[in-house]
Amino acid sequence: MRNQAPSGIRPSTSGDPSAPASMTQHTSIALPYDIWNEIVHLAAKDDLIQLCLVSAMVGRIATKRLYASLSLNTMVNTAKCYRTVMGSSTLAGTVTELELDLMSSRPLRKVRLPLLGMYATSLPQIVGALPDLIELTLSVETRYGDELTHLVSAEGLEAFRRFSQLQTFEFIVKFRVHDTSIFEEEIRRACPTLQSVAVHGRESEESSDEEEWEEGDEEEDGDEEDGDEEDGEESWYDEEHLDEESLPFGL
Repeated sequence: MRNQAPSGIRPSTSGDPSAPASMTQHTSIALPYDIWNEIVHLAAKDDLIQLCLVSAMVGRIATKRLYASLSLNTMVNTAKCYRTVMGSSTLAGTVTELELDLMSSRPLRKVRLPLLGMYATSLPQIVGALPDLIELTLSVETRYGDELTHLVSAEGLEAFRRFSQLQTFEFIVKFRVHDTSIFEEEIRRACPTLQSVAVHGRESEESSDEEEWEEGDEEEDGDEEDGDEEDGEESWYDEEHLDEESLPFGL
């Protein structure tokens, strides 16, 4: 009686055709969509990248899981990520959680442009790329309060109105903010779907001593001249390259 592969198992045709089937056969189990969906939701992020290559169906499930929650902490990664999702309506609709933390970004200190962080966290650009966000956390390091002013400007509040599903919003700045109720109230009125709004300064050792941060600038500048090549981000952050095209989101 001729041997047959069990239902749901596909024999591979790779290898030496003259060798016995038992030596060349590799099997892959054809699982239904719902089962793969459960498996993918239990996988670690490193495994998700590999699962994207298994098949078209598994790749779609893994990609959705991989992009559902994004956490970015450099200007370069932020720019690359937004160019990726803006080029795909499927990916743009997949991202529901975004955490953008530029609080400790060394290049921001190097270029001496406090407002650069504000451009990177521009709400109109974010909602234009990721309209289906449910949770949004923005952290930026600066010596000025321009971000808070921009947050409740006409442009910023209009961006909040365009978020159709946003439920949680957190905005963190380096300096201490004593009264944020006016900012939070303005944001709540602009975005009725919001259930949680928090605007505050970061409470940590890193932000507790502004003078120590300023005194260390000169020493860091000397070290960065020798170490920028290792960071792999030097050319992108040179002041001469900070033109319209090089800023995140095409600003």
